[in-house]
Amino acid sequence: MLAIFSGMKALYSALTSLANAYLAWSKINTSKRTKLALLYLECQRNRSILETANWEEVDEQGYQLLPLAKALETECLESVWLDGVNGDDSFLQTLGALPMPGEDDAGESAEHPSTQTPIAAACFLYQKVTVVKALAKQDLMAPGLTRISFRKRLRNIQKSYVTLAGALRNHPDIRDSQWIGKADKAH
Repeated sequence: MLAIFSGMKALYSALTSLANAYLAWSKINTSKRTKLALLYLECQRNRSILETANWEEVDEQGYQLLPLAKALETECLESVWLDGVNGDDSFLQTLGALPMPGEDDAGESAEHPSTQTPIAAACFLYQKVTVVKALAKQDLMAPGLTRISFRKRLRNIQKSYVTLAGALRNHPDIRDSQWIGKADKAH
């Protein structure tokens, strides 16, 4: 009985979180420019968090990376999918029309097949970050969880953030933005 209650509580929490994200996203200036900028900044923020890791000193399982995993955010990625709720998928169309960056544009780009388009990259990132954050909260010594490679998962996430940020950076609203351009040059 307790397990059922706990499961229902988790479902309610997830639905409440999704509803709150939708309400927050819909209150934001609905311009595609603002949404692109917020998504770009979230990608850069998460990318910067993952860049703090000294990957050469991380063992295969990478449990020492769990604090970084917990710090990743997905609010803007989550909100990308909420745009089509009212039948307006213009933001998704804008995101889908972005060309993927070449090696020179993004530096080290992801090679995962699901990151071949910006929408696939956003979907990949949302799914993988959500999973790694949930796993980071679990007892990792439990049977079946001891062989998870957080190092590999977080490296793939980092590469995908590089790729998606590179695609977003190529959009004129991001590329020509004075405040984002200055922050990028400092990065």
